[in-house]
Amino acid sequence: MNARQKAKHFKKLYEELLYRQPHKHQYRVEVDRDFAQNRTPEIEAQIEHRMLQILRPYIWNNLKVEKDLIADKYILSLDFWI
Repeated sequence: MNARQKAKHFKKLYEELLYRQPHKHQYRVEVDRDFAQNRTPEIEAQIEHRMLQILRPYIWNNLKVEKDLIADKYILSLDFWI
């Protein structure tokens, strides 16, 4: 394979990555009927807690840590495709 063919091949692979649709992730939490009628901060906090229990493994498995040497700090980042 010559250089022109290699460039064409890698360009094709790169373009396929650009146009690929992100995967759909659906997370569900069941709530009582009271939620629709009595939407209180306590019930909302309970729902957030349940959702975070589901998402916690994804967060810790995909968390990126970089160290900023100038500021002497760590930068944490997380990418989600939604």
